Amino acid sequence: MKEPAVILKAKINPKVANYWLMSTVLVMTLTVVGIPLLLIVYPLTRYLIHRHLKHVECILTERSVIIRKGIFTKTEKTVPLDKITDVSLTQGILMRHWKLHKIAIETAGGNQMGEAFLNVTGIEDTLAFRSAIFEQKEKMQFRDADSPKDTATKPNVDASVTELLQELLKSVRHIEAKLGSDKKSE
Repeated sequence: MKEPAVILKAKINPKVANYWLMSTVLVMTLTVVGIPLLLIVYPLTRYLIHRHLKHVECILTERSVIIRKGIFTKTEKTVPLDKITDVSLTQGILMRHWKLHKIAIETAGGNQMGEAFLNVTGIEDTLAFRSAIFEQKEKMQFRDADSPKDTATKPNVDASVTELLQELLKSVRHIEAKLGSDKKSE
């Protein structure tokens, strides 16, 4: 299978490591049990976050968005552009401090829990990446609309539906003929 042409490969902002680390430290300090565990959790979290960020990729191709991530379990999710219904941005208090956004890609079928199908935190120039998704989606829709449709790929109309439509057409013509003859006699 031919690899799709890459339109844009997003870069992950290294500041996202600080955001995740600070979030972890805040949660740990808010709990009484977490404070003594910070001596172990902090260096471990720092190491895992940096390893994780090396394995995150977000790619826009001609027809889809691909997100790859994972240290221990590698995950790749691909969403066709024509299935994307929304690309939303989220920015919490800590995210604003580091000028980060979380981008969430939602699809038509989507998740029943109301969560996005794909999400990535810390893409550099998130607004430009979001715009590129919508531009490519629009280009793809125009290209598909302009291409000639193959009659073999069109769904076949059921014979009973065709028969019903023909009967309706006969009835309408019969009614028109009756109305036309009634007007002539007046």
